[in-house]
Amino acid sequence: MSMKKTVYLVGVAILLIAIVGLFGCSKKDATAKQGAGVETLPTQEAEAKEEITGSKSQKEYFKEAEKAFKRAKVAPASDFVYGLADSGDGVVIKKYQEKEIFAEIIIPAEIEGLPVVELAERAFSGSSVKTVVVPDSITRFANFLFSEAQSLKYVKLPSSMTSIPDSCFSSCKSLEYFEIPPHITNIEEDAFLGSGLRKIEIPSTVTSFQTPSIDKTGEYNDSSYLFARCKNLEYVKLPNTMKVIGMGTFSLCDNLKQVVLPETLEIIEDGAFDSCRNLEQIDIPETVVSIGSNALRKTGLTSLVIPESVTDCADLQLGTCDNLESLTLPNSVTHIKKSLLYTGNSRTKKLKSVNLPAFLQKIDDGAFYGLSSLEELIIPENLISIEFSQNIRIEEKNNAFYGTSLPLSIQAKLKQLGYPGEFN
Repeated sequence: MSMKKTVYLVGVAILLIAIVGLFGCSKKDATAKQGAGVETLPTQEAEAKEEITGSKSQKEYFKEAEKAFKRAKVAPASDFVYGLADSGDGVVIKKYQEKEIFAEIIIPAEIEGLPVVELAERAFSGSSVKTVVVPDSITRFANFLFSEAQSLKYVKLPSSMTSIPDSCFSSCKSLEYFEIPPHITNIEEDAFLGSGLRKIEIPSTVTSFQTPSIDKTGEYNDSSYLFARCKNLEYVKLPNTMKVIGMGTFSLCDNLKQVVLPETLEIIEDGAFDSCRNLEQIDIPETVVSIGSNALRKTGLTSLVIPESVTDCADLQLGTCDNLESLTLPNSVTHIKKSLLYTGNSRTKKLKSVNLPAFLQKIDDGAFYGLSSLEELIIPENLISIEFSQNIRIEEKNNAFYGTSLPLSIQAKLKQLGYPGEFN
């Protein structure tokens, strides 16, 4: 074979190899890009979901907490006002006397040769301490322990603590996340009132949530503002040990978006979610039997389905729920009062659809008056008549559906059921 022909063949071979290599790389890159496209979307969705519930930043927060606990130093006895506990079994710390702002401290387990066994009421209240590690020697904890400690961010509770006291972390604005340890079985009322919490998951080890009390009239007081006024709170998961959400528990939690209710829940007290304006949806489990009249006042609910298990919601008031579009009532409701959708000077403005209960007997005058957005009324087939009660102060027809946008077929059905009023 001539040298010229050999060079030619070698050149062709090199060219073919280059083309194959280029095609292979392009195919590989395309496959990689396609693979990246498949993987990227779920990852972004997962990150978005984490951001909604705060879990992404929560992980970082807890990592920093562990670092803070390692940095913390045992504070000297001179940093505290202390004395002999009334029981005589050790030392009670009455007040933390901070020597520096944003301190990271470990409470001493022993002072003057005696164990530190008690933290008195308001021991750290109003301080600027940032990190606190509580030793296992302490077994007694009074109320308002860290209340208004605005810089408190990281707290390590001892295994000796089984109950979070009343108002323990109230107004602790820097407390963004808190992992309730498994040795906690009770959380007393107002424990996190007005704190900076963004997310909270209560474990099933917690079996009680407040200390029952008797008020000045001798009546049982079951109100609890456990997480009230937590302006940053977005996500809450309640345990399967919870049966009652007390009065005002989540009131004024402006940014609350998601609540996971347990299947053991039976009662939602008055004002439980009052003024949770960003709470657009709540899934009420079929174990709930009672909902207080103002339990959902001023919420951001867009739809509400009250399950058939609820037998006590006759006085429910939804007139301040400005975004409510659809409402399903349980069969236990036999009387639709004007106050259901009209509260004071407020009336639902966007309501489009209502499911009437099968055992409905009476509708008050003005119950749906002026709801121009109402265009669907689901009427059970077994409903054959309704009493349309008049306003006792005005001798005129019941105009419960005046001003609505109901179709003629529904208007005709209401007339057959006994509606005496007008539609427009």
